Amino acid sequence: MPLLALSMAAGCRQEFVEQDYTVPEIMNLSCSAGSKVEAASDISWSADIHDDAVSIIRMNVQLICNDEIISSDSRQLQGKDYSFTDERFHVPFVSNFAEDSDAFLVFSVMNRTGQECRDTVEFTITRPEIPATLYLHYGDRTVEMTRSALNPYEYSTPDSQFPGNLTAWISTSESLAESRLVWGYSAVTGVAGVLENGQGNGFVLNFGNANVSNIYFNTLTFAVTSNILEGVYINGIKLDENASLDGAYASPVYFENGQKVTVNGIDNISQAYNRDFFSYDSSTGELTFLRETGSWDVIYSAKYNYIWVFRADDTAPDCIWLVGQGFTSASVWHDDYNSGGWGSDFLRTGYAVKVSDNVYQATVYINNTHEWAGEDIGFTSDRNGTPYAMVSNSSNITGDSDGFHISASNTRGICTYEYPNVDENGVPTSSSGGVRDSDFVPGYYRITIDISGGTAAAVVNLERL
Repeated sequence: MPLLALSMAAGCRQEFVEQDYTVPEIMNLSCSAGSKVEAASDISWSADIHDDAVSIIRMNVQLICNDEIISSDSRQLQGKDYSFTDERFHVPFVSNFAEDSDAFLVFSVMNRTGQECRDTVEFTITRPEIPATLYLHYGDRTVEMTRSALNPYEYSTPDSQFPGNLTAWISTSESLAESRLVWGYSAVTGVAGVLENGQGNGFVLNFGNANVSNIYFNTLTFAVTSNILEGVYINGIKLDENASLDGAYASPVYFENGQKVTVNGIDNISQAYNRDFFSYDSSTGELTFLRETGSWDVIYSAKYNYIWVFRADDTAPDCIWLVGQGFTSASVWHDDYNSGGWGSDFLRTGYAVKVSDNVYQATVYINNTHEWAGEDIGFTSDRNGTPYAMVSNSSNITGDSDGFHISASNTRGICTYEYPNVDENGVPTSSSGGVRDSDFVPGYYRITIDISGGTAAAVVNLERL
């Protein structure tokens, strides 16, 4: 924008206490502002200042808008004559900035006797145009924020799961470096500030252990707020607390194969997610659903920090159930599983989901601490323990199979008992005398059950994760 020489009204205050005092002068003042300036842009000014007798000690430039000083520049001087040419001055974009706000760029010069001269440039500051989509940046993630249909200043993220503590920036372009405007740190909690040249620290959000599903930003007030959920939500469905499940949360949830899954209210999702139904991206913390599109029964236990997924009424061959003792679907062992077993409680059974024709998968933690001095898992057609997929030869136990044997129970699954009396195929001929095999290594196992050769000749592969 070309510099416009401005004709200034007499703006100097000249009060002489003694005849020897002189008043400094501002001469040839010009400014590139014109009549209108867009916020978050630069203008330039030029001026000469002079005092006939004494040194000038200070020059101030203040930008006043809505009766507030929104930007200033102060220079300490020691001399009688100065000439300034094309000096840069930033017009900030500040909160609560309405359209077409009158602004005053006030120049003041003071000499060492305290005499002062002022001059003013007037113009209008306009709001920059804000696009319909903004971008929230935190960590290595970038999340779109869309403008509200009801409030043109309000933007929000889609439903997601955000950490309770984060440092973030909001920008007008997907790339921070290419953004016309970037909001970051401000000294006011819960409020962002526009960063000059897009450079600077981000603003800090601290919601503690709250379940944050959305982040909101107001481009008028620059306030950053959030939607905090109470309870556990998966794909927007609140799971109901269920007293019969030891206080776990349970509800049917609809999933789509290959789609991202939103989770709120679970702090350590990397531990809690079900390996048979979801993939987990450690860089983003996101889950993707792997199985058949539809409604699934979901249980989340904060006590065990695990998400069970199944269809409660399923029976073989739609799935295979795991019943027995000394195992849990949860990825971290809990002492509750050191005792009891062979029940139909969802939290004590496993659900092997069909992953291909005649092949099923379940991931369970198997430990060596059960009170009955051994672990035993049957592969049944229902939760009540009806035998289904049976191992008829020890060679059909493959993979990380050290310490595993064919069970002596009627389900004829797998166990960590080593029996003294077995037939040529490794099938126990008696259930007495079994002791835990010392070669067994506790851990989290992905169990694959293949019944391609028939349910009486199941092949069980174990992969220790």
